[in-house]
Amino acid sequence: MSLIVTIHVEEGIVMAGDSRLTSSLTRKEGEKVIHDIGAHTSESANKVFLAPNHVGISVCNEVSVNGKTISGYLNSFLVGSVTESTPVETVPQMLLDHMRQLAPVPNTIFHVAGYEKKNNRYVARVWRVYPGRNKIDRLPAETPGACWDGERDIIARLVNPIYLKDSRGNYVEMRTPPIPWDFMTLQDAVDFATYAIKTTMDTMRFQLRPKTVGGPIDILVLKPEDGFWVKKKTLQAEYH
Repeated sequence: MSLIVTIHVEEGIVMAGDSRLTSSLTRKEGEKVIHDIGAHTSESANKVFLAPNHVGISVCNEVSVNGKTISGYLNSFLVGSVTESTPVETVPQMLLDHMRQLAPVPNTIFHVAGYEKKNNRYVARVWRVYPGRNKIDRLPAETPGACWDGERDIIARLVNPIYLKDSRGNYVEMRTPPIPWDFMTLQDAVDFATYAIKTTMDTMRFQLRPKTVGGPIDILVLKPEDGFWVKKKTLQAEYH
């Protein structure tokens, strides 16, 4: 799994993701097929990428194909297919076509985000791309907001309404104060992305479930005609 978060505010777009790579093993016991999930194989997987045309791409769910990480296939797409002049709005279909050439087609979810220039003004665009379902969804980025995919349940419980059963068996909504996306600064968006992923990590620590979100958090910021890293893990050599 993983957790990727994309937030659009008036000042720009923030994309973030964790770095944990988790293996799933399938084995047979008699007629039963058993899936063993949760073996951590890496804390340094790349799940957020910056294209030459200032488009951001993040990935979650199934991030390996035929024993290779999806980052290798994604890097080949960015190097071989995307240039500085590639229109932002064409990238989602290009990415879908590229990933659907793989066999098997990975059950991944991509976020693609950037700015399209229309009538001499820049318009934020955010898409979800589903190679396994051969589907692209364009999200409503005309107004500020956020989307997240992967291990969504923990953050969803924090920001979505919750209903409790009263003594009569009726469900009563607990008041959940709204998040004022319209008034968020770019720093607020960076902080929320960090909060969403870090809170998921910390909550998973105490739950009886596979720890599928972890490692360093990479954070990318996109602005019209610009894209830069706020936080990006780097290669290190440690000696003991």
